[in-house]
Amino acid sequence: MSPLGHDTLDGPPEEGARLIALAQLRVADAAAKRLLEGRDEEALHDLRVGVRRLRSTLRSFRPWLRDTLRRRDERRLREHAAGTNEARDAEVGLAWLATQRASLDAERLRPGLELYAARLGERRGGGAADRERLFERHASLSRKLARRLSRYERRIDEGGWRSGPSFAAALSGLLASSLAELQARLHAPSGPEDEAGIHRARIRGKRLRYLLEPLRGTPGVDARDAVKRLKGLQDLLGELHDLHVRGAELAALLEEAPPAPGGRPAPAEGGGAAALAQPRGGLRPGLVALARRARARRGTLFRALQRELSPERFDPFAAEVSRLARALEAGAGGSGAAAPAPQPG
Repeated sequence: MSPLGHDTLDGPPEEGARLIALAQLRVADAAAKRLLEGRDEEALHDLRVGVRRLRSTLRSFRPWLRDTLRRRDERRLREHAAGTNEARDAEVGLAWLATQRASLDAERLRPGLELYAARLGERRGGGAADRERLFERHASLSRKLARRLSRYERRIDEGGWRSGPSFAAALSGLLASSLAELQARLHAPSGPEDEAGIHRARIRGKRLRYLLEPLRGTPGVDARDAVKRLKGLQDLLGELHDLHVRGAELAALLEEAPPAPGGRPAPAEGGGAAALAQPRGGLRPGLVALARRARARRGTLFRALQRELSPERFDPFAAEVSRLARALEAGAGGSGAAAPAPQPG
């Protein structure tokens, strides 16, 4: 996506929001076409990211889009995104499993590893029929969204066009409120097993990043450094999220897998040391070895997250986002007082 020009920042927020959303929609459309062709392993990931960016933009700028966009459009987009979750989770799981196999090659572990790989393969799908269904669903929704986002009403009063905040001023308010929400969420997770807290922090980080990304390369409010710093933080949160998914999948398989002859059932993966004390043979040793790896990695990543949130590392990033918000409000790319920041729903 090209950097935002000052003409867009000076213009009305109704227009700026639509220009960003339409650009994101085109990126998602291109990924959907690549997915249909079936030759690009990253197409599904890119489609998911494109749809996620679009959803975040529509949510953040909802007050300036509501005259042409409806809640049902957002709901359909959410359902479209959810329709790719299982396949993408399976792709990520298979990639993670591949990194573990080299060091988990003992014969007694192989049955559990093969079972997990088979289950992930079933969920991944990815055949021509699956790709075609996903493409048609995306194309249908894309056409409707493009039609709605391509126009909006602009009212006039006796003095001419109705005055109001610039897009820069609206974006300034959104950056300030989104940073505050991220700061609150980042310090909330209680530990590496706090899946809900980590997920909420991850979502807030994405929302802030998607607000900053259109400013990359824009003179006076260039957000490239802030986006790079936020991407590193998101990578940590994203891998933690993926490992929570792995843990839940492995816990379910451990519930299903029968113990080896003469062995005893063990609790699910989250059950502590008892869950790792498994009899030799059967499916369980491989599954337990993977669960142990996932849990250890979560602990390592959470400690890395805590280091990233230390004042000496996080405060400069927060200060840079605040500087960008002030520059927008002061008129680095727009004019007029900042609009009140609506809270993302």
